[in-house]
Amino acid sequence: MIYSLSNVKDYTDNFPFTNNNDGYRDVRKHSVVKNVLIAEDNQMHSELMKLIIDSIVDANVVIANDGGEALDKIYTEDCFDLIILDIMMPKVNGLDVLKAVRRLFDRVPVLMVSALGDGKTLSMGMSLGANDCLAKPINKDIFKQKINFLLGTVDN
Repeated sequence: MIYSLSNVKDYTDNFPFTNNNDGYRDVRKHSVVKNVLIAEDNQMHSELMKLIIDSIVDANVVIANDGGEALDKIYTEDCFDLIILDIMMPKVNGLDVLKAVRRLFDRVPVLMVSALGDGKTLSMGMSLGANDCLAKPINKDIFKQKINFLLGTVDN
């Protein structure tokens, strides 16, 4: 199924959330294991990111191969502690996935990654609500720092 922002709202009625005056509140219990979604159409990049994440934190990493699959997983899987979005993906681009994520979850950290060399695209992601961004090719040490920070697993 191809998603657009117009039909994203249709799927929110089935979420395990309660509506309060401040917006939606997640009523599921969180475990110690971190749930991470990687939405990346390049299998080599997604597997590399998964390996790096697995090396630094106990995580259940779910990989989506395009933006439509990412939306499916966001709507059907357990609550994610971190979402990593490539900007250029088939079906639905990362910026549109980010818009949908922010409609549903205002506090889930989102890291945007992009092979596009221009700062304009990454800054657009930040203006849409991404918590951080990273240009490809990914520097392993910087990626680790960003993951630790966004998951709140930074050692003091």
